[in-house]
Amino acid sequence: MSYYRPTSAASSSSSSVGTLAKDTELGSPPLDSISCLSFSPVANHLSVSSWDGKVRIYDVLQQTKGVGIAAIEFGGPALATDWAKVC
Repeated sequence: MSYYRPTSAASSSSSSVGTLAKDTELGSPPLDSISCLSFSPVANHLSVSSWDGKVRIYDVLQQTKGVGIAAIEFGGPALATDWAKVC
């Protein structure tokens, strides 16, 4: 699984949009379709829920590799994921 990480608003209109050069490859991707993605507002973490019944947390580094750091398994499809809002 990979996702596109734009570097800035100005560069999003450049010819690099849609290429794989700026994508980040995530280790241990979901085994079924992804239902939701959520980026942490305070850390380099990405939460991914999927139809395989798991929510996975990845440490998305500035490099091109995302490292799985946690997985929570549910009895059925995980349809949504989000981060708690901290005041």
